[in-house]
Amino acid sequence: MYQPDKQSYPEYYLPYVQLALGTDLIKKLETNLHKLSGFFEAIPEELHEFAYEPGKWTPKDIILHLIDTERIFSYRALKIIRGEGEGLKSFDQDVFVLNAQANEVRLAELIEMYV
Repeated sequence: MYQPDKQSYPEYYLPYVQLALGTDLIKKLETNLHKLSGFFEAIPEELHEFAYEPGKWTPKDIILHLIDTERIFSYRALKIIRGEGEGLKSFDQDVFVLNAQANEVRLAELIEMYV
């Protein structure tokens, strides 16, 4: 079984790495993808743009955040594969959500983008 070198990731990722060891990650990702999309599909339409207080994220904001994060991590993986992985920059998720205008998109379209 593959055991990543502890020097290859920050210490705060250790619990996540331990959860992944010995797991069929592809199968787990597929299962979680369907569970998560089912979760969002079950949200009543009147709550798609609901935030429990000003400045908090709506369900649409959350799923678009997941989509953006997948895109960013895919880009980072590409940079690493192509040998340009030094100095990978972070991103400000709050700025992304603020400027994404997720509430202008139907939830069904966001779910389709996600899966």
